[in-house]
Amino acid sequence: MNGFIYKYFDKLIQLLLYTNIVIFFKYMGVKIAKCNWKDSPEEFIPYANFAIDVYQIFKWGILLLFWSLGTTNDFSKYLIYYLIYSNLFIYFYYHVWGSKHNQRTDRATLIESY
Repeated sequence: MNGFIYKYFDKLIQLLLYTNIVIFFKYMGVKIAKCNWKDSPEEFIPYANFAIDVYQIFKWGILLLFWSLGTTNDFSKYLIYYLIYSNLFIYFYYHVWGSKHNQRTDRATLIESY
């Protein structure tokens, strides 16, 4: 249904998704859920949400630690850039790209109406 550009861009988005630390935290939350004998995806949701909250605490803790120590080295700068990228990308993925409601699936109907 979609053109060739979408297919390549989707592959890039998937690659970026799996290099995102937020997804790692969610993955660990689901692994913990499986260790607690949870089987269905509905049972994984509270664990994944808890893992996202842990990520948020981790992120803000790192930022506040760097700020309070006055850290200005390259490592801290790039880590902060990565954390900003992670937040922006996850927001984009879940609110624009990953939510399939924005993608047009009624093109055939539109073309017939011309």
